[in-house]
Amino acid sequence: MRAILTISLVLVGAATGGAQQLNRHAVTESYDPASPEVPGVSAADVVVVNTTMVGGGGVQWTAAQMGLPAGANVDAFSDGTDVLPPFPPVECRELWVEYSVDRDSVGVGGVGVAVSAAGNGAAGDTFTLLTFLGGGATLFHSSDALGVTSKFGGPVETDVDALAWAERAAWPVYFSVDGPTALLLGVSPADVLTSAGNGTFSVFRTATSLGLSAADDVDALAVDAAGEVVLSVTRASPTNVSGPFAGAAAAGLLRSGGVLSQYVTPAKLFLAATDELDGVRVTDVANDFALDSSFSPTDEALRIDG
Repeated sequence: MRAILTISLVLVGAATGGAQQLNRHAVTESYDPASPEVPGVSAADVVVVNTTMVGGGGVQWTAAQMGLPAGANVDAFSDGTDVLPPFPPVECRELWVEYSVDRDSVGVGGVGVAVSAAGNGAAGDTFTLLTFLGGGATLFHSSDALGVTSKFGGPVETDVDALAWAERAAWPVYFSVDGPTALLLGVSPADVLTSAGNGTFSVFRTATSLGLSAADDVDALAVDAAGEVVLSVTRASPTNVSGPFAGAAAAGLLRSGGVLSQYVTPAKLFLAATDELDGVRVTDVANDFALDSSFSPTDEALRIDG
């Protein structure tokens, strides 16, 4: 995954210091190296496009600000404004997981990823798990709606391989890098790094502290205000190949709160054990109902239909 994050449409709230406001029509995303969008943007910049923000978009996070060399390959990204409710939910809390998958993912169950993969491609889409709908996966945006390239829209389908919430640069941020970049930096691709935007980075959580192998590669990441982490790894990572999370660490989500545990299984996301999550952002559905001024009965109908 390349370190290119593109933010589409409107999201306001936590990035500017206020309460997190979830706008279901907003997406903050990155593209992998093979995506058609990549050559036009530096491989380690975070840019904002298609936004109604005052002052417009443009580069929001740069490799230099994060202390990364040119050409660094960021494997996962979080702006630290995720909300990580328990799963299964308790009391009035509900779970919203928005996620993306790679080009080789096929999905299961005839919904969500399975439908997109059999049609114009799933890698350029994002999908949503809403627990109050029984844990199903619904199509959140199509690649056409996001303005990216579908499977039949060009020689290479866009791969959305990271998701986050903010539309304005805010610090600190959290990220992981791929194997070659990790070797260059002297870290593990399973370490979660952090930067305050001052041209340096530090290790926020080591692979060991997360309960991972140093040979794992974190490929999707969500970090909350308390510093708790939800993640997935690549399908070739040792944690996904063998052990208690075999077949559930790349297509499912793990939570590291001192002890590594399964947060959401592949089945809940309607993914096959051989699929791979590429990006994730997590919140409590209460943030949407309570804070999103754009919520409407039409939105609810879309959720119910999903």
